[in-house]
Amino acid sequence: MAPNLFVGVRTLFKPQTWFCHKAHPKRNTSIGRLEHWDSPIPGTYEYIPGRGWYLVATDSPSSIKKRQPVNYCQITKKWVLQSDFEQRSHFAIVEVSPGKQKRMGFF
Repeated sequence: MAPNLFVGVRTLFKPQTWFCHKAHPKRNTSIGRLEHWDSPIPGTYEYIPGRGWYLVATDSPSSIKKRQPVNYCQITKKWVLQSDFEQRSHFAIVEVSPGKQKRMGFF
């Protein structure tokens, strides 16, 4: 029994969907785009939709173990590696109103 009446009726009245022998060529599953940047580190960067930019490979012979995320710093108006950004910024808990505290970042 089909999980849905529509699926069952569609399968019953469309016999061309019963057997599928067409070999489909492999599609390019990479939906991100690659770009070469000169800063913060010269190399190849990849954009992954919904996740942001990542450093994939550098121009120098040093190897990268994994993708490194890149953040845009609105203070310096530059792209900075996330590890450098966290190293430069400081966080503190500030009392916004009586009884309410908020974690604020200082660069």
